[in-house]
Amino acid sequence: MNRSKRLFAFSLLLTLLLPTYFYLRTLPISILSAKSSLAGGEFRIAHRCGKRILPENTLFACREVFQKNLADLLEMDVHLTKDSRLVVIHDSSVDRTTNGKGKVAELNYEEIKNLDAGYTFTEDGLTFPYRGKGISILELEEFFKELPNAKYYIEIKVKDPLAAELLIGLINKYQMQERVYIGSVRDEVNENLRKLSNHKIPVFSGLIHSSKWYLAYLLGIRGIVNPPEVLAIPDMPRMLPVTADFMKAVRQQNMKLHIFTINDKERIRRFKAIGLDGVMTDNPYLFSED
Repeated sequence: MNRSKRLFAFSLLLTLLLPTYFYLRTLPISILSAKSSLAGGEFRIAHRCGKRILPENTLFACREVFQKNLADLLEMDVHLTKDSRLVVIHDSSVDRTTNGKGKVAELNYEEIKNLDAGYTFTEDGLTFPYRGKGISILELEEFFKELPNAKYYIEIKVKDPLAAELLIGLINKYQMQERVYIGSVRDEVNENLRKLSNHKIPVFSGLIHSSKWYLAYLLGIRGIVNPPEVLAIPDMPRMLPVTADFMKAVRQQNMKLHIFTINDKERIRRFKAIGLDGVMTDNPYLFSED
């Protein structure tokens, strides 16, 4: 194709697309019909229950953070075991955080439970203060039993629909509907969660949903993207600057805005000052006001 033909094709494409674009800009902004079932004020989110200060994703860590009131939400991840138990662990294998080896999906719960989940934790790279302390990888149900008054931020790490079914079942069993945010990076998992919960539990956005919303925001055509209950975005100030206009757009659509993962105290304070709903950190001591 020579230069004149390419120019003609480009002009034709613009002629076809521009009217569509300007039409889409006239659509009314899509507004979330129902607010989150949580009361609000859950700004402090402890990533993996404080992975920088305690053995991550363990009941031991979550109990410490909750009892010391270091955070408003205990963030954690769940996987399915070989015998279909929903366990709290971030990785798909036990290698990094325990003294064992193997994929979570290829191990039974009792095999995983008997591993030492405090084995590899260290703050200085030299000492391992939680080895041999009886800290285990446990089922999510154990967290709900032990800490029924805590609030949770739960990410499903697997595509298997059974994980969503088990999660919703546990939330209903322990009446945690107003104490949880749930979600996945996968939009299909999130849609399943919404369906299973009858849209009564707030779901944080997946990668594609977040990207679609942000692109629509930049183009001014937010009427074509359904807003998520919680817009969860990574801390990427150059690509995703959280400006006053950005916050206004979030509020217009009745959403909550959470950002992850920030380990700088001054930046956490700055985000709180501009009205973010939640900030996730590996070190919940950074939330202190001193």
